[in-house]
Amino acid sequence: MRFPFLLLVFFFLFSLSISVAKPKLTLKSYELVKTISVEIIDSIRKSRKVPKSLLPVRYAVKVYEVIYNSKHIDGSNIIASGLYFVPVNPDSEVPLLSYHHGTLIKKEREIGFWREQNFCIGFATTGYAVARPDYHGLGKGEGRHLYCHAESESEAVLNMLRAVQELNEIYGYNVSNKLFLTGYSQGGHATLAVQKKIQEQVVKEFQVIASAPMSGPYNLDGMQEDIMNRAYSHPSYLPYLIYGYQDAYNLFDNVNDVFAPPYDSILPQLYEGAHTLKYINTLLPDVPNQLIAKDFLADFNNNPQSGLAQMIHENNVYDWTPERPVMFCYCKGDRQVNYKQNAKIAYKTMKNNGAKFIRKRTASGRLGHIPCAYVSVMYTRLYFDSFYKRIIKGKKLPKKGRRGDWGNRVLLDLARTFSKGKV
Repeated sequence: MRFPFLLLVFFFLFSLSISVAKPKLTLKSYELVKTISVEIIDSIRKSRKVPKSLLPVRYAVKVYEVIYNSKHIDGSNIIASGLYFVPVNPDSEVPLLSYHHGTLIKKEREIGFWREQNFCIGFATTGYAVARPDYHGLGKGEGRHLYCHAESESEAVLNMLRAVQELNEIYGYNVSNKLFLTGYSQGGHATLAVQKKIQEQVVKEFQVIASAPMSGPYNLDGMQEDIMNRAYSHPSYLPYLIYGYQDAYNLFDNVNDVFAPPYDSILPQLYEGAHTLKYINTLLPDVPNQLIAKDFLADFNNNPQSGLAQMIHENNVYDWTPERPVMFCYCKGDRQVNYKQNAKIAYKTMKNNGAKFIRKRTASGRLGHIPCAYVSVMYTRLYFDSFYKRIIKGKKLPKKGRRGDWGNRVLLDLARTFSKGKV
């Protein structure tokens, strides 16, 4: 009579082991590539003439390179990479922040004190654990990057976050499940793409506190209308978009037939990940529509149902209703990403859709696209800190988030007024 009882116990334990089985691992490998001391970070702050109150250097920062499994658009596995910036020995549990970088095409990625990596270091030294995915096809990832493709951006970000959660468990890093989302330029597009996907598909997995998309092309329809037929500083964006959407949607029998001679033969080798956008721009006409063959251009301009036009529309990221707070940051002097076509339309559309916790923030009335990033990211940290400080104190979160304390706002307002972007 004891056998049935033991058998019952066995099946109970077996079923329990199934119910608590860990999901398939996302993290493939990781390497600690750099530890940055408080002294080094503070010396950089001083060299950039950033007031200490705007960037309080609290913690040294460890920088990991992370290789992880992600999901390609066809459902297959794809290897992706990213960087993870972890504050060393923080005083308390820290939140997770996902930072999404602007447009890159050259596949190789150095690790150091470069523009947006500096932003990640700045967030980390003040008490955020910062994940910086490379996106699919960049860094040490596989394949070609699909530029401004919302689904692949989202998958790259979500799986990077899963990978760093595994890394946190390995080292016992005290990082909470509270998540902030931000990014600049293309990174702004990625920010809204991943926030939408979390809200609609994996809301129980990630606790989004707030997001701050900065100077992003949220309205790709409007962007194309705005730049196609006039002189534009970055004509390289248009072929980048077309090649990526061809890979994603197989729109054309031969994608190079879309381009006018001689660009139909020049462009393919330029978009293999070996060159910078700055170099590619020097080889292209100032007006982007001059790159396109006349029959394809006529179809695109006159047929909103054309395959390319439909896919561009499908990758807009502004026409939905965020349930968590969003602050749009932008500069009125930005000639690369028109704030009226993007941030203002996104803000208005989300408000009309019923979103309750939306803000907009003019980072500068005159700064252009690149210098705007330096000021925007500071406004973003003040905004995020208004949530973070209340999280630490166990207080109720503000509904919209706040702009930061009065003294820091004054300093930052002065910086945006007089700076040439070297803040």
